[in-house]
Amino acid sequence: DMRHCYVASAVRWMLRGDVPAGEKVEGDIDVEGLVGHLRNGQTYDGGISESSSHEAHAGYTYCAIASLSFLNRLPSSPTSEIKSDLLPGLTNIPATIRWLVSRQVGYRDEEEDEEDEEDEDPHQSQREALAGIHKDTPLVPGLSLEDEEFVGFNGRCNKSVDTCYAFWVTASLDMLGEDKSKLVNSKAIRRFLFEQTQHRIGGFGKYPGNPPDIYHSYLGLAALAVMKEPGIKPFDSALCVSKQQRERITQQRKTASVARKIYWKHGYPISIREDHPEFKEKMASSEGPPASIKDVVGAA
Repeated sequence: DMRHCYVASAVRWMLRGDVPAGEKVEGDIDVEGLVGHLRNGQTYDGGISESSSHEAHAGYTYCAIASLSFLNRLPSSPTSEIKSDLLPGLTNIPATIRWLVSRQVGYRDEEEDEEDEEDEDPHQSQREALAGIHKDTPLVPGLSLEDEEFVGFNGRCNKSVDTCYAFWVTASLDMLGEDKSKLVNSKAIRRFLFEQTQHRIGGFGKYPGNPPDIYHSYLGLAALAVMKEPGIKPFDSALCVSKQQRERITQQRKTASVARKIYWKHGYPISIREDHPEFKEKMASSEGPPASIKDVVGAA
């Protein structure tokens, strides 16, 4: 499951940090096997699923790309290459980018639909469903999202827009090093989130009109952070936390990686890091455990 791959690679990164691709680490997971599994999940259209024979899904695509990011198996750009002796993370990055961009869907609220129902072009809904296909110059009039007031994201072809996919898709593009301003309609996406799925009592719902919940509220804000919304901290797309929090994790790892020893003072054990400037002095002055503890340990 791509979600389990994400958890495993994220925990590995939290504990080990950035391990150069191809470097052997004692007691490590099977990195090459994991990368191979992630590759096998890429489907014919560029998205990623549980396997190449299943339907691509934006959530699984995010988990796979983030896993490859933690494993240092994403190229610095879609056209650059990983070391030739290592298995590349994705078989076709341009196809993945195109699939992600195609998750954009023009959205019209119900009130607007009712007002325009009599005059509506019978092919309008079909054009809106196809509007997610990004072209610098549309081949067919009506296939551009540039004129849409609201743009959301779906997770699979022909599905409804959903707040959370705004993050899964934009974060995936961000990790692939793509300039989102050229690929997604950020202004219309922002309007969709703030004017359609944000609730009047606060927070974001799954669909327009739905009550807010913590999950979609967090990912709605996360999507805005990825698109560099003013007032929101810089965001780390792979960890789905602020870059400030990522730095804290890095610092905690560095702290935890330093060995500690115990010295005794007035019958109490005190822990001290080996890099402490007074480490040698404190260890030399250790009084040892009290007799009562020695007796218990000796009896055991």
